[in-house]
Amino acid sequence: MGEEFTLFLPMSKQSRLCDYLDEAGEPVYEFSCFVESNVAYSIDNPKLVSVAERDKALLTYKEEMQNYLNGLSETEITDGDVKTMLIDKSAELANSLSTENMKLSPCEIYMLDINDAGTEIPAFQAIF
Repeated sequence: MGEEFTLFLPMSKQSRLCDYLDEAGEPVYEFSCFVESNVAYSIDNPKLVSVAERDKALLTYKEEMQNYLNGLSETEITDGDVKTMLIDKSAELANSLSTENMKLSPCEIYMLDINDAGTEIPAFQAIF
């Protein structure tokens, strides 16, 4: 295996904008889902992977993961196993975007925070 790297991959979905702002003047949403994860990737031969090729794969991975989260309904997020769904989607993307010289891994989710109408939904949160 070649050099290993990690990409920080934050994602969020917010909906139902409230008609007021928080103390800092930021918009408040009735529903929010915040995810923090890392994606490991390795480059076996850096001379055979251009920066453009690497960046295209990583950007596609990031955009597709955010699109997937955006496509989930609030019910799927609150009632389903969203962590497993995201990891499964990331494994699918890692497989399709990996090449002979650059391998992506499924994401590692280390923080998942879900709030629905002011109620925190039990979700996975790492202890640092």
